[in-house]
Amino acid sequence: HRPCRRVAGRLFRGRRRAARDRAKREEALGQLEEATLHYLEAEAPEEAARLFALRADAALDMEKRHLLLGQAVELARGEQANQLEARRSELTLELYRSGALRLTRVELESVARRLERAGLPARAAEVYALLGDAEGQARVLVEAGAIETL
Repeated sequence: HRPCRRVAGRLFRGRRRAARDRAKREEALGQLEEATLHYLEAEAPEEAARLFALRADAALDMEKRHLLLGQAVELARGEQANQLEARRSELTLELYRSGALRLTRVELESVARRLERAGLPARAAEVYALLGDAEGQARVLVEAGAIETL
């Protein structure tokens, strides 16, 4: 059984390597959607997340940008995930304010917490103000050093 596993392992590594090579080629040609799919096939989620974020940057439609950033957040790890989550949370707030996105109170509270975790207490305070949560707003404004806003 061991020789079979070794052969299978080599085959899968070879497929992943070929998919990664295709992804790099497509990316170099500017075919970001296709490159993203190849990175996913190659089991390279960080690279796929990077391309989802690039595609979000290029998207003219805010809702499309929101969707792409959501996909990037799901695949990203570590600091990359934190940065993408912060961007997506800020965009969520903008879409909510513009009326393009409807959120429940629980969803808004989640946005506020994500903005706090992302190190954006002033933006979190805006959400707490929308919620009418004076305690949450005061807490994050103190954290932001914006006591004069209180």
